[in-house]
Formats: sequence, structure tokens, C-alpha cells
Amino acid sequence: MDRLGNERRAARPAEEIRSEILGLVREYYEAAHQPAPFQPGTTRVNYSGRVYDSTEMTALVDCALDFWLTLGPCGHRFERRMRDFFGASDFVLVNSGSAANLLMVSTACSPEFARHMKQAGKAPLAPGDEVITPAVTFPTTLTPIVQNRLVPVFVDCELDTCNLDPSLLEPAIGPRTRAILAPHTLGFPCDMAAIMEIAARHGLWVLEDGCDALGATF
Repeated sequence: MDRLGNERRAARPAEEIRSEILGLVREYYEAAHQPAPFQPGTTRVNYSGRVYDSTEMTALVDCALDFWLTLGPCGHRFERRMRDFFGASDFVLVNSGSAANLLMVSTACSPEFARHMKQAGKAPLAPGDEVITPAVTFPTTLTPIVQNRLVPVFVDCELDTCNLDPSLLEPAIGPRTRAILAPHTLGFPCDMAAIMEIAARHGLWVLEDGCDALGATF
């Protein structure tokens, strides 16, 4: 009987089984992961965390059923959609915001990048160049500067946003200053009008860590 039952199960179309699995995942989310109602004065408010529902859980399982455990069709589709969302010439998906920062700063130091920037009359960043960044930031915003043998110059942040205070930028600019690395903290965009105006007057690169503020507008 067990053998016959197994044969009957094996004969079912794969897509029918997949649909059943994904339906069970959605049901499992409702049973196990539904967020509890918010209670003012009792419920803890976290500054960040995983935000997901059954859509993310079914997408995860759907990819796993095709054994796409690394970058695959969903990742490439995400790259295309994000490129179009930002109106960018290209978009590269990496494993984390930390890796994105390292890739960004390393690219700005690359001789290959210099060949692409000849028309703009700008050179890549080089060891010993100074990069202004806020003292209040994530370690992985700062470490790419040090890893590429650049010199971080710290300025304080605004108390209400924890973002880089543009009024402190010009006093921090010296003869070796080449760039500003501005993280948009906790979803609050920096005052980019002020930062870009100062950067333009002093011929500085502006690098943005937008990990916290993806989709925010200024």
C-alpha cells in the first residue's frame, strides 16, 4: 500500500506540488509569523529589523525548489527593476550593504575607473587622500575608507537625523580632501543640496551609503 501511495504521489505534476507547497508556506506564515498587535507603552519599537510577510517567504521557497541558492533569475530581475527605478546606467546586486560600500569605495580607487573619468577631468582616489564622513556611522561605512588606505576625516552629525552636518563640512576640508562619504542614516536622506553645493565648489567626489534609505527621496 505504501509503495502504491508513493507511486501515486510521484505521478502528480511538479507544478501542482509546487503550488501546494507555496500555499502551505503562506498558511504557515499566517500561523507562525503574523506580527502581534502594537500596544502603545508595551510593544518594543526597534530601530530596524526584518520586514517580511508571506510574499517573501514564498519567494524564498520558490527559488529553493529550483535550487537557486545564489544569484539567479530572481536576482537578475531585481537588478533590472532597480536599475530602471533609479534611472541608472547599471545596477549590481551584492550580498550586503557592507559589501556595497566596499565595492563603491574600491571602484573610486580603481585605475580602470580613472580611464572612464578622463573626460570629467577627475582622477580616482589614491592612498593618503582624505574622505570626510560622519563620526556617527556604521563600521562598514567607515572600514572601506581604511581598507583602501584612504584617511577618514570625521565631522559630527545633526542631532535630529544623525546625518552628517553640512555646516561642518567646509572647516574639515584640507589640501588632501578628495571625497565626502555620506550615509543616509535610519531612512533620513542627508541634506544633499548643501552637500553637493560644497562638493562642487571644492571639486570633491560624493559617495552615498543609501543602505538605510533605499527609496527615500530628497
